[in-house]
Amino acid sequence: MSAWYYFDRPCNLAFHDLTTIKTPPKNLRSLLGLGLKFCPAPRFTTHRTNDTLPRFDRDMRLKTYFSGAEDYDYNPKMYIKGNFVPPDFMLPKEILQRLTAFQYAITPFFKKRRGRNNLLPHQQRALYNLQHNNDFVILKCDKNLGPAILEKSVYIQRAMSDHLSDETTYKYLTPAQAQMYKSKIIKLIRKWIRKYKKDITEMERRFLLSSLEDNKDPFPAFYLLAKVHKTPWKTRPIVSCAGSLLHPLGVWVAHYLHDIAKAMPTYLADSKQLKEDLIKLNVPP
Repeated sequence: MSAWYYFDRPCNLAFHDLTTIKTPPKNLRSLLGLGLKFCPAPRFTTHRTNDTLPRFDRDMRLKTYFSGAEDYDYNPKMYIKGNFVPPDFMLPKEILQRLTAFQYAITPFFKKRRGRNNLLPHQQRALYNLQHNNDFVILKCDKNLGPAILEKSVYIQRAMSDHLSDETTYKYLTPAQAQMYKSKIIKLIRKWIRKYKKDITEMERRFLLSSLEDNKDPFPAFYLLAKVHKTPWKTRPIVSCAGSLLHPLGVWVAHYLHDIAKAMPTYLADSKQLKEDLIKLNVPP
């Protein structure tokens, strides 16, 4: 081990090895202890402007075209991106000239260069071994206690024995039954939109309908968190509805529930407001 790495390495590496059957790859603590939000640097820097400049050009055109317009129906959480691009004759010539000059000036700066790796050789080997090993699962720990590694077979077995086999909470559906419920959910949401079309805005209606038409994965995702702070460690089930058929409706409900919550006398926006309220009450530190 190099002296600089020994003295400069992170001290508090949160990583938990929960394996009991198979031996995981080596040096995982130094890799996964960095956290699941750590981003390894790419081998080469991003140099392609074919994807970013057209998006920037379209955004500038839209900002210019709609500048000064008031849209009270706009909600970024329920906005459906369209394909409209304002043509040149609808924009000031100065904006078009500035866009062209900016693209010509910035393109030479984007050249392919070798990136500076932010992982040490033993961490790179550990990452490579994880990517090419299908016997293990990396899962999050409850209470924000970092990542953990577990055999995939044990992960599936714990999901079944701890949660999915409980018939009072979960029910097994055949593929045909699942498709039936999918069709039923779509019909119920469309019926609800037709019934309350006068009470929802046009943008909200488009958001709900387009989410039904463009949906790729209609069912929620089930996964586990490891409760390593308990002895023996247990699992916490999480059912994520992100991307499912009911997710857009949940976004709509959460939007209006948030307004109701802000009107409650017990609502706290953040810790700063709590501190200000406590100072007014002369609460001792």
